[in-house]
Amino acid sequence: MGNRKMPDINLNIGGRSFAVACPEGEEASLEAAAQILGADARTLIEQSKNLSDSQMLLISGSVSYTHLTLPTKR
Repeated sequence: MGNRKMPDINLNIGGRSFAVACPEGEEASLEAAAQILGADARTLIEQSKNLSDSQMLLISGSVSYTHLTLPTKR
């Protein structure tokens, strides 16, 4: 395992930019997850303009998780 540096990528979530490191080869998966998170973050930001980055990420992450794991109503 050596000390290989993970690549940094920039993600835009809720109109805010975040530089994050991710394992090599996982960039596309992380970008796809950020798109899902970003969609929920935009809705959240429209409802509450005064959220810190931490609050926005925590709440929109919880909403995204719920959307992805609960069965849809038919």
